[in-house]
Amino acid sequence: MTKLVTGASGQLGLAFRKRLTGDVVFANSKNFDFLDPKSLQDHLDRIKPDTIINCAAYTAVEDAEAYPELAFRVNSDAVGEISKWCAREGAFFVHYSTDYVFDGEKRSPYTEQDLPNPLSTYGRSKRDGEELFLDSGCNGFCLRTSWLHSRDRTNFFLTMLRLLNTKEEVRVVNDQVGIPTTTDFLADMTLSLMDSTNKHEAAGMVLHACASGQASWYDFAVYIRTRMIIEKIPVTCKNIVPVSSEEFAQSAKRPRFSVLSNKLITSTLPTFDVQWHKATDKIFLERDFRNI
Repeated sequence: MTKLVTGASGQLGLAFRKRLTGDVVFANSKNFDFLDPKSLQDHLDRIKPDTIINCAAYTAVEDAEAYPELAFRVNSDAVGEISKWCAREGAFFVHYSTDYVFDGEKRSPYTEQDLPNPLSTYGRSKRDGEELFLDSGCNGFCLRTSWLHSRDRTNFFLTMLRLLNTKEEVRVVNDQVGIPTTTDFLADMTLSLMDSTNKHEAAGMVLHACASGQASWYDFAVYIRTRMIIEKIPVTCKNIVPVSSEEFAQSAKRPRFSVLSNKLITSTLPTFDVQWHKATDKIFLERDFRNI
């Protein structure tokens, strides 16, 4: 029984590296080419996994506007090929999508029944990946998540730690609202969902996998600064300034409100109905950031 984790060098893949042992293949872009369909199929035929956890994604939202073919190849086309392989071979597939498939016009949390309407190339590529996953008929889950962050790689959380430590003033958008979700939380939720599921009867479906609550990017930055002070991590920033999205020149449009309702998944896994800041607290408790 072999598990395959793709994107194993990214922040979500690293969370699974800490949790999975035994017959597991951790693949990254160096040995698993999402841009080459034949290579992708050859790798799957060689490994023959019974479960695939796809952490690979093109997540550079701005760059996707300049390189749409690359974004669609990784986030859509490759997902379709893996989905078809899983359907043919009877493998279980866990794929991840994003809150950016929605346009942000709603003012209450998005449910799994709401229709996607992405604003950006990144969002469209992820929506197309969802559709190919669903159309394949494979068993598994497509888990939409949001504002993923961790102690690894590059993300808003680590960027704020650095800026708050080095700048006297930091300007942060306050009119985009979502749910910060840690990779540890998402990986644990994924594995618990897999353990609670009959993999032979789990028809492909989309679920919202994220923490509870909501915050703007500004709220998130204020929280990080507060925790830094509590943990006695040096803080240089004296003022976090809330600004509008229009004050940042960005080519990709972001949804103003992309809060995901996690009620469906937490009805099965009630222990994961956790406020986002409680999950992020654990990052501060598990690692010493005093030398940033």
